Amino acid sequence: YWDYRKQVFQDRAFLCMRLENGAMFPEDESTLKWGHTEILPDDKNGRLVLSHDRSNFKLDEMNHPSVIRCVWYIIHMALENGEYCRRGLVVIVPSHNTVPQHFSRKYIKMLWTSIRDCLPVRLRAIHACHPTVVTDLMFPVIKQVMGMELRRRWYRHCGSKTEVLRTLSEYGLEEEGLPKVLGGCFARSSSWIDERRTLERARAKEQVQEESRVVKEDIAADGAKEGVVVQQQEG
Repeated sequence: YWDYRKQVFQDRAFLCMRLENGAMFPEDESTLKWGHTEILPDDKNGRLVLSHDRSNFKLDEMNHPSVIRCVWYIIHMALENGEYCRRGLVVIVPSHNTVPQHFSRKYIKMLWTSIRDCLPVRLRAIHACHPTVVTDLMFPVIKQVMGMELRRRWYRHCGSKTEVLRTLSEYGLEEEGLPKVLGGCFARSSSWIDERRTLERARAKEQVQEESRVVKEDIAADGAKEGVVVQQQEG
């Protein structure tokens, strides 16, 4: 985990996973706003569900390391619910709007290595929805970097939106919790990043206050000990 975190976050690797004064780079917030990776409602088994839609990449601003950092950030954010570590992760990959420029061998390797070997959550399934010819052409590369275990968890969903929704429902993924690009009903509020920043600022403030309290208590305790020693010496 830490070896790869150092590779992904470089000299910020040991900072808290937050947007400001943390592990995230200044440009990462803009990358988050693309909406390429989003937390969806849990499936019927209470598992964490992510949508990873490469068609939301902004090709004129493409920064694959920033995308990987965003994936790490979002998964860490979700894992504040510790139950997900036990229940696992499901990834939905809408693919019908992808083009060759959305793919990078290095990026694919970094993504699936992170999920397979590093992040503290077990991947239960990957659902590739509406795969295109481009996706099929890239699949041998994807398979190579995913490894045998993840390949066994890869499911293709083809056909109309109605057909794909039906087959996804067989895996506990209902229309109400799926993104609109797949014909679902779910859309995350565009203000979630601002809300998250506010929460992180409040937590950081509480942390500083707690650290200050501990330091003051330690100083007071040391002073009390010195007073006892002086009294003993005078006695």
